[in-house]
Amino acid sequence: MNTARIQTSLQTLFQDETRWAHSGRRVVFWYDPEAQFQDTFDELTLPNVEKL
Repeated sequence: MNTARIQTSLQTLFQDETRWAHSGRRVVFWYDPEAQFQDTFDELTLPNVEKL
């Protein structure tokens, strides 16, 4: 899994205000029932984004 590519894609998604009707509100569901990408998720650092 290319963590840098995921990071860049998510940054674009969260920063592009023209794509969303509600400014400042984004939700991304990361479905990984076997926790195969837990380390990747933990490595992601996105400014002004809360990871749950």
